Amino acid sequence: MPGTRRLALASGLLLPLILVSCTCGRPPAAAIGTAPTAKASKTADAAQPAPSATASAASAAQTQQAARMGEAASLVHAYLGALAAGDRTRADAYWRNGHPPPVADDALLRNLPGLQSVQIRNTAPVALDKAVPTGAVEVPVTLRMVSPQGQVMHYVGRYRLARSLDDTGWQISSASVHARVD
Repeated sequence: MPGTRRLALASGLLLPLILVSCTCGRPPAAAIGTAPTAKASKTADAAQPAPSATASAASAAQTQQAARMGEAASLVHAYLGALAAGDRTRADAYWRNGHPPPVADDALLRNLPGLQSVQIRNTAPVALDKAVPTGAVEVPVTLRMVSPQGQVMHYVGRYRLARSLDDTGWQISSASVHARVD
């Protein structure tokens, strides 16, 4: 049986090669002192937050960031609505310290007499700092206002807002608004 003899010969040669390759490798990590102990790996695991906890915290911060951005845009709309309605007291309350600077950068809007209608559009607020959630934003606006005489006026600009000192809401810190020439 020549086929059986070849198989036996091949098995006889392969078995020692397999055994040699298993014993000639590098020593296990424990033998060279590089394996972490069970105590050390438990300490390292405790120091690192669980991936799901980290993802959860990041998700919560992003949710709070989105909510704050929406609040900032809403405050600008409320402020401009109060101006359009001629309610200076309410409009002034949206500014830091409860009043605008002596010469507000949106003075041309503040000095407009009664308006027939106001259309306020804003693009997404932009964070002005790296914090999440942010403590300062800029809200770009485009305004279309109609005077009682039917004159249509267009304005563009931005409002910068900062969180109140007690972090309960936004306050306008500065504005830059100018007439848009089409």
